[in-house]
Amino acid sequence: MKTMNEKDLLTERKEIAKDFYRNKDFFEDMCASIERELTPDFSKEDWFSLMEKSLVHQDETSIEMLMSLWNSKIVPHLPPNSPIGFGGYDA
Repeated sequence: MKTMNEKDLLTERKEIAKDFYRNKDFFEDMCASIERELTPDFSKEDWFSLMEKSLVHQDETSIEMLMSLWNSKIVPHLPPNSPIGFGGYDA
């Protein structure tokens, strides 16, 4: 039998997956902009797949890779003190 904490975690993961797919168009547009403006060597499909593996499937390697890429490729182009970085993961 699952503990309450495990049930809460499972429910939260399902909600994250639903939100991700509900906002798929937004994520695809964002990934296309990132590719076009910042990472022509890392495609829209690459970004989207990495986000999906990180957010929906909770793949730890993908999460670490996304955090590192985001902080090295995206954060330097954001306004100072922007809250959109991933703490603790440097390039």
